[in-house]
Amino acid sequence: MSFQFKQFSVSHESSSMKVGTDAVLLGAFIQTEKQEKILEVGTGCGVVALMLAQKGNRVLAIDIHAPSVEEAQQNFSNSVFAPLLIADEIDFFKLQAPVKFDRIVSNPPFFQNSLQAPDEARNAARHAVNDWVKRFWERAQKLTGKVNVIIPVEVFDEWKRESELSNFFLVKKCEVFSRSDKPAIRLILEFYRIEQQLEETSLVLMNEDGTRTKEYAEFAGEYYL
Repeated sequence: MSFQFKQFSVSHESSSMKVGTDAVLLGAFIQTEKQEKILEVGTGCGVVALMLAQKGNRVLAIDIHAPSVEEAQQNFSNSVFAPLLIADEIDFFKLQAPVKFDRIVSNPPFFQNSLQAPDEARNAARHAVNDWVKRFWERAQKLTGKVNVIIPVEVFDEWKRESELSNFFLVKKCEVFSRSDKPAIRLILEFYRIEQQLEETSLVLMNEDGTRTKEYAEFAGEYYL
């Protein structure tokens, strides 16, 4: 089974992280001014990396789940963006990079307080363990000056606190709402090592009839069919 985008398709049968709205939101949100060298942490099936490659960036997509890496690499190989993409089975916290990345992106493990999912691989991908967030920022500090993540609203304070302890500053914040009459469900965030004025936006995904809103269609217009 594959998910068809405008310029590539993604199979996600073996990956711990499937094609989902969160991944598409993250990939569509990130804007790069030039060709960047990007590290994606927890690539799953590779959809975010493919979206970033479509923008002209080079991406090293890493994951600790071997079947995900294999499927991501297959998705990369089947796309016209293959020369820009590498998938590798690497633990982010053990990554030894000879040069720094222009940016790190991640749809990170979260749902710390929610029920465990029945699938072990999905568990590992979705549940932050102990001091994962703190360790993420400490590692990011050594590898890049820019970070993009998408997280649930309820873990925002922890992510912001830990980012500041590693000298990263929040510069962009997009609140995501499933519908206009519902509370925000996700935050798409961008952090820099240089403090600047915060740019805040919002995005409503669905109309009352369940169709995509005009703003969401435009937001992800380069990707969705």
